[in-house]
Amino acid sequence: MILRQLCSRRSFLSATLLVVLLSFCSGCRTHEGNFSRIINEPAPVPGKVRASFGRVGILLTGDNPDFGFKRPATPSEAVVPIMDKTFAPIDRSANDASILAFGLIVSGVVGVVGSYVVGVPESEIKDAESALRKPLIEAPLETQIQNRVVQIAARRKILQPGSVTVKNISRRPTGEELRALSVLGLDSLLVIRVFQQRFEELHGLNPPMTFAVTVDVEVLRVSDGVRLHRGELEYRGRKLKFTEWAEHRAKPFRSEMERVTRTTAAVIVDQLLAPGGTTGK
Repeated sequence: MILRQLCSRRSFLSATLLVVLLSFCSGCRTHEGNFSRIINEPAPVPGKVRASFGRVGILLTGDNPDFGFKRPATPSEAVVPIMDKTFAPIDRSANDASILAFGLIVSGVVGVVGSYVVGVPESEIKDAESALRKPLIEAPLETQIQNRVVQIAARRKILQPGSVTVKNISRRPTGEELRALSVLGLDSLLVIRVFQQRFEELHGLNPPMTFAVTVDVEVLRVSDGVRLHRGELEYRGRKLKFTEWAEHRAKPFRSEMERVTRTTAAVIVDQLLAPGGTTGK
């Protein structure tokens, strides 16, 4: 009778451990059910404020902030978390030393096996990171957003092409640099900075990661450097696992960078430069 109860409890325990292992190791790809958007899209700037901008120049900086990578766990890093999660319910409910010993052994097996299913080899992580760095270098987000704003504004005839871009001054213009722009017929300067670009991860050993970007936007008056407007845009993209972002020479990542550029630039133009004020006259 005792042996039968022990076998029955071990069968239940084995089934429980199997469920835990499957919870770690199963799961489909994360392409569906995701969408990209700006999560704090502001209302357009009031007409009175927009009118105070006068003729706006757009600062082109060409900077490229560091990207905040989030790495998945390697097999060796995944062993202990899987063992802990597997053994936790046993530790709480079992009083029999033999059951605890059996659970410890099985949780160790689950940890080793599960870590090789869930964990990502170090070589794959390095290859993926290398693939992801290429588009960041080839087409920096800050530059792409600034250029797209210029293109949209010119296409919509909000700003006069050829006289709206400003180069060769610092990322944070000094008063002297700003006053020098008055000779270009500018009243204010639109400064667009990518403050952060990063992966945000959910909890887990190899979780889906969201492409997140924070863009600072401000308008400075040329005559005295007074800030006429300041805003922040928070972009959140799709969720893909780390190595999925890097597939096919980082095609998913490149596509998301293009979405950031297109979406953010359109919001900036609509919020700050759309017809209604005196901008571009």
